[in-house]
Amino acid sequence: MTITYRPLDRSRSEIRLLKILAPEITPEELQDPLKFAPGTIHCQLEYESLDRLYTGSSQQNTALNNILDYMLQDTVRNKAENDPDTAPEAYVSRAKDALAKHIRTNTESQFEMDPRRKETLELLYKSSDEKMKAWLPPESEAVADRELKDWLQTWIWTPLSGSQEHVENRALGYFALSYLWKDHIDPNKIFPDRSHRDLEEKGIASGLTPQQCFEVAGISPSEVNDMFGTTHSQKVEIVVNGTPILVEANLEKALRTVREIPEIQHGTRIWVDALCINQSDVLEKNIEVKRMGDIYKKAERVISFLGDSSDDSGETLEFMSTIGRIFSRGAAQSISHQFLERMNLDAVIGVARLLMRPYWKRIWIAQEICLGGDRAIAVCGARRFSLPELLRCGPILGSRMLQNGKRLNLQLLLNPRSDGDVQYLNMEDVQVAVKKLMALHYARLECENDDREVPQTNALWFRIPSGSRATDPRDLVYGMMNLLPKKFKAQINVEYAPGNKFVDVMADFTKAHIRSTNDLSFILHQLSAPIFGLSEWPTWVPNLTLPYSSAHYGWPLMSEPSACPGTTAEATFSRDAKTGKHLLVCRGYRLDTISQATRPVCEISIEYKAKEVAFLENVITYNQSIDVQQRLLNAREELRILKSRHIPDTEDSQVTELPPSATWHKYDHLLSLKMALMECFQCLGVKFEREGYSIFDIPYNLNIEQQELRLQRIQYVSASFIDDPGLSTLNSVREAFANFNLWGTAFKDLFPPDFKDVDPHSVALPNIPDRTVTLARLLTTCEGHVGTCIGHARPGDEIFLLHGCTMPVILRASPSCDGAYELKGGVYVPGVMNGEAFARFQASDTISKVITIC
Repeated sequence: MTITYRPLDRSRSEIRLLKILAPEITPEELQDPLKFAPGTIHCQLEYESLDRLYTGSSQQNTALNNILDYMLQDTVRNKAENDPDTAPEAYVSRAKDALAKHIRTNTESQFEMDPRRKETLELLYKSSDEKMKAWLPPESEAVADRELKDWLQTWIWTPLSGSQEHVENRALGYFALSYLWKDHIDPNKIFPDRSHRDLEEKGIASGLTPQQCFEVAGISPSEVNDMFGTTHSQKVEIVVNGTPILVEANLEKALRTVREIPEIQHGTRIWVDALCINQSDVLEKNIEVKRMGDIYKKAERVISFLGDSSDDSGETLEFMSTIGRIFSRGAAQSISHQFLERMNLDAVIGVARLLMRPYWKRIWIAQEICLGGDRAIAVCGARRFSLPELLRCGPILGSRMLQNGKRLNLQLLLNPRSDGDVQYLNMEDVQVAVKKLMALHYARLECENDDREVPQTNALWFRIPSGSRATDPRDLVYGMMNLLPKKFKAQINVEYAPGNKFVDVMADFTKAHIRSTNDLSFILHQLSAPIFGLSEWPTWVPNLTLPYSSAHYGWPLMSEPSACPGTTAEATFSRDAKTGKHLLVCRGYRLDTISQATRPVCEISIEYKAKEVAFLENVITYNQSIDVQQRLLNAREELRILKSRHIPDTEDSQVTELPPSATWHKYDHLLSLKMALMECFQCLGVKFEREGYSIFDIPYNLNIEQQELRLQRIQYVSASFIDDPGLSTLNSVREAFANFNLWGTAFKDLFPPDFKDVDPHSVALPNIPDRTVTLARLLTTCEGHVGTCIGHARPGDEIFLLHGCTMPVILRASPSCDGAYELKGGVYVPGVMNGEAFARFQASDTISKVITIC
């Protein structure tokens, strides 16, 4: 049977709310006092005006916040003046929360925890306290030392008010539930080979469901069924308005859990999307999805249901909450330094396991968490904790993830034994988990201002969908829409009609960004990895769901101030009549034609990494130490990543070098040419700590000698971090570009030829961002320019300046759309990046041409 819905009254801004009825059995009747009440969940669906609810709640909260700000202003100022080690944000949050709990308490209500339950918890308190002190460094002991009454507040059976005897005031509003719609087995538990993770990521970025992408890849039906079959989509009966209905098992579990909260038992209602939205009404769904931001923002509390308790999840949450409560910068820095080097291994594994739960991959949780306010809580089993404190833990743990001169050893196993699923946990899992927490923390802070200006780009728009999952791939965009600035969000039309595909949703997102900013720079975020149906994807439309690539995200930001200053995007949009592809129509100037381009560095890197794998496979035959094993795993994984992130340009080999129109370059003499090339490498992120030093100061024959030293040393370098001076990447660059012809001078001839007369200690090694440089190409143009790009480029490709675009772009005539170009990416060309060429076009009254990009 199904729920009978009546239409929502839009004139009243109506929503539906769920009232969960108290269980029939009392705590005293339970055999185990720490179990939840059994029996079918009974609910009532009620209709309310969101505006009316929020007006009453908002007035109380505004008055309360004003009072608290006034009460704390002197305390905060004195704390900042007398204790510069204190982080004001964390300190104020804790102080306001403590005061607000007393003010929000309904003193007329009566509550008493079941004595057996309380006695059982008191017995657990001592062991929990000892574990926290073992997991945390000495600097945080003062924070970890919770009194019993405070520790009891982390259990679901105590009132949210903070009082032992009274619940919160019900008149303050409603709660909103954040949970996982469907649970399924993590493919990595069935397939230890992490290439299956690449397959899933590729499929989802192509607009396929996780199940479809494995089917397309030819995984056997039995294995697909193991991951996505009916056994992982079980339905459980609940009763709504007297009608039995079937819901997903995870939702029933969430309702059963939150039913234990004293405030819920005293009548506070809750908003649950699966039940409060008529999922069979496409029109209502289109409207309600755009309203969800308001619903979560106006909720008195957002409750994030993480699932059942397992793998020390309660202790892990307590560990993270304790770190998030630290407002001493010194203690936070100490924890950050020790987390990946000397922290208790159980704590590190616990954090990775907890943040690898399917809940954190659900796209909708981003807006639900970020808009939930300071009073949001996370519930896992019978434990509950402040969600802002858990999120605040992310930046503290993550600040040491990347270090100058070092990289995290992503393939380091946290526990090399094969006991259960621990064998699948490594440092990459920790990094992904902590970065997810960091992204949610910063997104939450950013979303506090809904009227903010629309930026040219935002890393969070790429980080949040990347690695997220949704039942409907279109939700990977719609699910974060309410995190966008109001002006931007207003341009996006939510449409769940069957004909509106994922690529259409991403195209609409890009159009909305262009319209709301009058800027084209967003189109420079090129695809960072292959997808199914690549030829059908519009080349000017970014794909937010691909694995986040700092190289592809950061590349368009390298051009400052602008190659086309003072211009705005003169853009219109249409569809190609023959192919149906989305078209961008804009204006610009043709600048030049590419005469030659190198192979991308990653192709050479793949060859070099394959040699490194072969070397280590030989080393391990006589040295089977853990360090060598980890190095071999790391090298194999890096080789896999290099291959999986490279999009080959199949047309490269079909075009030979074009003769230049100019017999000499634009930079007058060799020193200026080297300076232009140095600009290119600086744009790629190559930096030296020694001022005035460049890659052209490093002798060329340092290559062979240092490679041998590195390969010999590799078996002795240890654990969490890898020494990474950038030398191996520099060697790959020089090998890739060695014979590149720069108007009669080979690239390798720009370096000092001999190393034997140079003091090795005098050579400064660069810090090189591997991801960016390994994608890079050098190029020359027919008119005498040099340049670099991280996308495709071949002789005959044209370079354009587009109105409203900060960087010149490489365009190639489309073989499928008549009269249109394919966008190959942004290009850095020294001598035109500050508007010099654009100024010449304007001074000569050259009329810009209409350019169509498909």
